[in-house]
Amino acid sequence: MAKKLTPISVEKAKPNSTKRIEIPDAGKPGLYLVIQPSGTKSWAVRYRLNGKPAKFTLDGFPSLATARKLAQEALDKVAEGGATPPWRNGRLGRPGRTLRRTISRRWRASSLPSTRSQTRHARGSRRLRGSAYGNAVLTRLPIVAEHNHDLTCRRYEPRGCLEVIIKPNNSETAVQIFNVHLGTGFFERRYQAHRLLEVIVGDSSPRVVLGDFNEWTRGLTTKLFSHHLNSAEPEQRAGKARTYPGVFPLLHLDHVYYNSSLKLDRISVHRSRLALAASDHLPIVADFTIDS
Repeated sequence: MAKKLTPISVEKAKPNSTKRIEIPDAGKPGLYLVIQPSGTKSWAVRYRLNGKPAKFTLDGFPSLATARKLAQEALDKVAEGGATPPWRNGRLGRPGRTLRRTISRRWRASSLPSTRSQTRHARGSRRLRGSAYGNAVLTRLPIVAEHNHDLTCRRYEPRGCLEVIIKPNNSETAVQIFNVHLGTGFFERRYQAHRLLEVIVGDSSPRVVLGDFNEWTRGLTTKLFSHHLNSAEPEQRAGKARTYPGVFPLLHLDHVYYNSSLKLDRISVHRSRLALAASDHLPIVADFTIDS
């Protein structure tokens, strides 16, 4: 009998060295955790289309809560007739374009540098000069999963939140990083604040939400996130928390939020000639320890 999966059971699920295994989730009928012999994990949604069995594979490896939401969206779309038959040369494939674009609007960036000591991950929210333009995460730690959440509001500029799950060295605990860039419109940000909150609120696993929130004053976004998460703020005295514009900082647009599974050791705004050359925002540097 199928059991309801949990974030811990998903993380601890082991592969079979001889065959691929699929573990059904009783919490969302139709959703399966797929584990390859190599240990690679993914999510699949099984359903019936025109009386025939079909399968849709979710892009990347999002969190369990996100996978359930995407699975429901996929099943709703199929029920509405939004997917084309997924048969390819007699084999099961992914549904047609309509469903894929509805579930995940993503592009892969290839212009970021990558070395053996540094892992890169990027997801474009839109195209600029033929390349993906959006959020990126650079890390020396292993990335075990990623997903891009669409935060686009109506006809505003495409925006996204890049979720990356990393495994710190010598730790069994995974950390979720949410890299966000909110819009400049007042009503746009109000929508994005509620949408982003739906994405990040979940279990108690360590998580950090950071980025350019584009909030010039203490508005809805700041109030919502300060209520649900801890706010990591650089020293406010003498305007040290201001990060924009980099040459002469007047505004505190960039923020770091974290939950109680992490302990903030130190945080500061980094000021250097290299930082000014890299961006019109000054970077915020924060050190965390996983609270055991």
